[in-house]
Parts: sequence; C-alpha cells; structure tokens
Amino acid sequence: MARIFSEGFETGSHWAASTGGSVSVTTTNARISGWCLYLPANSSATFVFPQRSEFYLTAAIRRESGTTRIGWRAGASELGRIEVSDTTSRITLYIGASAVTTGNLVLPWNAWIVLQMYIKIADSGGRVVVYVDGVKDIDYTGDTKPGTITTVDSVRFDSPLLSSFRVDDIFINDTSGSTDNTYPDGNHIYGLVPTSDTEVSGLKDKQGGTSDLYGSIDEQPHNSDADYIWGDTSGQYGLFGCADLPSLPAGASVVSVWVEAVAMKTDAGGANAYLGISEGGTTTWGDPIPLSTSYNRIRSARYTTNPRTGSPWSVAQVGDISIGFRLE
Repeated sequence: MARIFSEGFETGSHWAASTGGSVSVTTTNARISGWCLYLPANSSATFVFPQRSEFYLTAAIRRESGTTRIGWRAGASELGRIEVSDTTSRITLYIGASAVTTGNLVLPWNAWIVLQMYIKIADSGGRVVVYVDGVKDIDYTGDTKPGTITTVDSVRFDSPLLSSFRVDDIFINDTSGSTDNTYPDGNHIYGLVPTSDTEVSGLKDKQGGTSDLYGSIDEQPHNSDADYIWGDTSGQYGLFGCADLPSLPAGASVVSVWVEAVAMKTDAGGANAYLGISEGGTTTWGDPIPLSTSYNRIRSARYTTNPRTGSPWSVAQVGDISIGFRLE
C-alpha cells in the first residue's frame, strides 16, 4: 500500500479532519501557494488512517505562538507525541505521559518548516525518529508502547491555550511496497481548478445550461447548492481543462496526480461516480465511488505515473490535463 494518507487542504476545506475549536482553512500565510490549516488557541485536528504499528509521517508547520503538539493515537488513547516548547522552541518526545528525550534544534517562529517522522510501536524495539528540514533532531529507541495497544490509527495536531500554528501537506507512508515506503519528502500539494469545458455529454448546470459548466465547479471552498453540475442518466460525463501549474521550486518535479470532487446523490437509489484524467487524447477513468445523500469529498486513485505513457509526469503533461466526472 505504501502511501496511506495525504492532505493539502487545496479544496479550501478540512474534509479529512475531525476538529475541535475554531479550526479553519485559509490562504493567509499559506505554504508556497494555496491553502493551509489554521489552529488557533484551544483547537485540534485529528486525521484518521488505517491502523499501523509502523509508519512515516511528514507535515509542514508554521509556529505562531505558544506550544505545538503532534500526537499519534489509537482512538482516544495517545501513545506518544512531540511537543515544541513555547519557551525553548525545542522538540520534546513523549511516550504516553512521560517525556523521554529532547532535541537540540531550535525551531523558528513564523516560518514554514518540514517535520519528517518515523514511528514504530513496540516494547524494547520501539523507535521514534524526527527530522527538521532534513536534519535529524531526535532518534529514540526503546519502549514506545505505553500500554497494551500495539497500533495507531490517527494523528492529532493540538494547539493548547495561548497557542496557534498552521499545518500543510500531510503525508503518511507505511513500510510496504516498493515505493513510498520511507520518509515522505517535503512535497507540496497544488490544487488546479477547472478553467474550461473540454468535453461534456449530458451534464448540466443548476439552471439547466450545458455550456461553461466549469464555472459551477471551480469554487474553493465548495459552496454547497449555490451552484453545481448535475446529471440523471448513467453514462453522462464531463471533462474539464485546468489551470497550469505555477512555477515550481528549483529542482522540483511532479510526483503524482489525482482528482478530487465534492458530490452527492439526490435520491435513495444507488449511484456511483467515476473520476478521470485525460491527457494526450487518452482518458483514464478510476474505480466506482458510491455517493451518499449529503455532500462528501471523493478522490480518484493516486497516479504516480502518467496512465498514457507509463512514465513519470512532466510539467507540460500536467498542463495538458483535463479532469473528469462520470455518472453510472
């Protein structure tokens, strides 16, 4: 499986998070471009993923005040966390409720940094490693299983009293497979919204129009029923051209591409959506995704290579992409 979770908040919403307090998604002080998650004082955001006893986590954070906490949990039980002190700006590792070691690096205020972590839950063979912007700060080996729980299923970002920070570009890998089985790099997720109709068959906008449908699906964040496109017959679809990628940082390349949409069905019958990518004249549709009677974010598979060529993506190919939505 390898990559088991990713989130960049580019829909302008925190669909993947269970939140407490006044958490928001904003473009203010965002990383590189786009959107980020803002956690003011007394707030939290929890991201659930498939249970693992060993995994790698990468997240970009921007400290703005107070203490920053990132914990790994099994349900409501916290097995461990790192905590960035508001006074020393250094990272302390906790296993259960006990502090076990503190790093030497001093983390900056009001600047984006990338944290990369390896976590293995075990008794004497447990391990937690933390890198800050590629520099190892903590490497702890010992008991990382404070009780009887052997796996974790979520990561929680906590902003306690008098604290605030921002989070972006969260990636979690497990150790399986031949790719994405180690530390995720400090990647950045770019969100490209529709800017044109490429090919439409049967879909309509809210008023029943059949042209310039892209204008009804380009919102960040999703605007519920203010505008939308719809269909009522199996096989109806639309392909939509997107904006080009912005200029990438020096040395950067495209690692993967996927499609996201916000969709629902309006009756009790079964309905599936298919999300697709079209590039160079070849359209690839993903697996069926069941729809519910309320709006939810849906995602395609993650394409680490161009389906048309079988080779890594080029920036030019991403600029040629149309994204698709089909009903069945």
